[in-house]
Amino acid sequence: MVKTKKRRETETYEKYWKFTAAHTDIMGTKFNNCLTVIVFFIDKNLRALEENAGKREDFKRSSLYAQLQEQIAEVSGFEGKDPALSARKVINQFVKIGFINPLLLGYHPLVRKFINAKSEEEKDIIFSKIFYERSSLASDVTVDQRELKHIHFFLKTLDHNGSLSRDDVMALMVTDITRYPAGFLTREQLDSQYRYAKICEFDERKYNQIDHLKGYLKHVVDLKYDRYEERFWFADDPQIVERDFEKSYARDGVKHRIYKEELKEESRLLYGAFVSYLDKKPYKSLIASHIKPLVDCLREGREDQAYDAENGLLLDPTVDSYFDKKDISFDDEGNILFGKAVAPEIRADLEKFSLDARILTEKRREYLRYHRRLFNEKNGAGQPGVREQAADESGQAAYTYIDLFCGAGGLSLGFDRAGFRNILAVEINPRFAETYRRNFPSHRLVIDDIKNLDEARIKELIGKENVDVIAGGPPCQGFSIAGNIGRTFLEDDRNKLFREFVRFVGLLNPRIFVLENVAAMATHRRGETLQTIIEAFRKAGKGYRVQCRVLNSADYEIAQERRRTVLVGVRADLNAEFSYPERSGVIRTIRDAIGDLPPLESGETSNVPNHTAMRHSAQMLEKMSYVKDGGDRTDIPKDLRPASGDVRKYIRYDSRKPSVCVTGDMRKIFHYEQNRALTARELARIQSFPDDFVFEGTSIQIQQQIGNAVPPLLAEKIAEKVEEALKNAEIPQGKLHRK
Repeated sequence: MVKTKKRRETETYEKYWKFTAAHTDIMGTKFNNCLTVIVFFIDKNLRALEENAGKREDFKRSSLYAQLQEQIAEVSGFEGKDPALSARKVINQFVKIGFINPLLLGYHPLVRKFINAKSEEEKDIIFSKIFYERSSLASDVTVDQRELKHIHFFLKTLDHNGSLSRDDVMALMVTDITRYPAGFLTREQLDSQYRYAKICEFDERKYNQIDHLKGYLKHVVDLKYDRYEERFWFADDPQIVERDFEKSYARDGVKHRIYKEELKEESRLLYGAFVSYLDKKPYKSLIASHIKPLVDCLREGREDQAYDAENGLLLDPTVDSYFDKKDISFDDEGNILFGKAVAPEIRADLEKFSLDARILTEKRREYLRYHRRLFNEKNGAGQPGVREQAADESGQAAYTYIDLFCGAGGLSLGFDRAGFRNILAVEINPRFAETYRRNFPSHRLVIDDIKNLDEARIKELIGKENVDVIAGGPPCQGFSIAGNIGRTFLEDDRNKLFREFVRFVGLLNPRIFVLENVAAMATHRRGETLQTIIEAFRKAGKGYRVQCRVLNSADYEIAQERRRTVLVGVRADLNAEFSYPERSGVIRTIRDAIGDLPPLESGETSNVPNHTAMRHSAQMLEKMSYVKDGGDRTDIPKDLRPASGDVRKYIRYDSRKPSVCVTGDMRKIFHYEQNRALTARELARIQSFPDDFVFEGTSIQIQQQIGNAVPPLLAEKIAEKVEEALKNAEIPQGKLHRK
């Protein structure tokens, strides 16, 4: 007899773990079609959705939400009295499992990869990642409680207890996870919660929700289910052997399982079998070997690296033991490097093999560079069979730098291109940090308020590294005369981040520092503020000789009129001189920078990363249609022309000139010939970012990241001159020389 749910006269609604679903088969056509429709809808309407989100109380009644419900009802084939109700269940289910953000403000970065996955195994891996990291059963399309990660709590409980029965699942579903700071339930707590669930008749009232949750859990990597005993447990993969792990750092067992499964799937896709990445041979068991050691990742708080499959290699146990101990490593081409401890007969067996270009992604090469540094520290430069790594053409070890207030990473990109090695980056904004992490996976990034980094923490992060350069652009807002009457620049609380930059310099004594800020810094209070800043650096640490110049990006082959103050300080005990980069004499126009990108209409998207046009109102498009290349609001007929407002808005870029300065909001300045604002990719091009530098966040957040960044090409030219000064630097007799 089929079990049917009867409505109770007095319904009790649990506060926790609400889970309804319409399409539970994640491999099914309806699940994937609905997900694709929602993603397309968000991409097409993101700007309008962002504006709609400000009216949260009206969101459910908005025409946009109604439009999406109609599309979901149609693609799902819902009929009857209220197909919109079923459509809302579909939309809410994607929010609850972490695929779609509340208020439809974007979606998980892996969603597109899930939609395009070629195999069920790949879909399961991607689903497991999203479900574990982002699922919140307390959230829905209008409620954002993503801090409550229910599936994370569930799987941690499973990992702790070994297995969970159907009764345990029910116990968890009536649990307020905020009351359990450990992040899981013990066996005693599970039993207690089960007794509470039975008294509340949760099983009788919410059996559908229990079954929906069980259905999704069956797709989690390594999670097994016995339908007769109705019990879940994790099954260890016999093909991948576990290595002993340092217990002082807590490894996330679920993420580690997903990491291993990703490597297996990569091997299957690339080689058609489960093989060692070095000799391409199948073994009874292999090791999922971390390139950047797992302990290093966890010590730095870099979970994104700890469980990144590109930070892994499948190796046979013998090769792994050498690789783990830094007795072998690999160069950028995949050739094996041998340390002093490798016996000649082992070398003879292994030297004929190499890692294949197919697995040597740019991220893997970055991780391998980290591994090679450890390898070189152990084996020393110039040892037989050891190639010097992280060095320039002359054999000089790469100079190091720290990027403070790193944002998306314009300074870091420039210094990396110039051959410097990053040892630390600091950023307070987590969304900006997502962009930085994506583009600099091997950099040590700290996401925190810089004021929270005390001397002990800084020294722990730096370790034994020599700091050659500290660079950054601290936000300094106290440049208005009215804003700091009676106070010096350093006394103004709005400039406390500048003081933090000085503190880092004084504590770490880099050879050189580079500080970038707005042009007004150089002339504020008729130069008094600049002298105050220079004096602060003269007194910092060992003291610094400071130079200042206002640089215009347009003078350095960057398609933008962007004037910024650049201060460079050389440590007083160095006999070195810094010289600013010379102007190139080549002027690049905005057309030079963006003219080859695919043309777009308002609201249209493309295959180029971040090249999506915002959607403009019909009124805005009509007004701007009158504005010619390089024109402004005066081209708009008087009856349509805005009566007042910022004169920098309602203009078109001039295709014959560099762009105006890119800021965090460029929405009302239009393309020189296409009737729309510039895309994030076009703004990034103007700032000299390459197309493979991908920005994360909402459209406004991305514009802020781009507008705040130092143009990477300018940063690179400055870094080259810094390197020149460092190479020529001499420390007076009695001081230590750089080795």
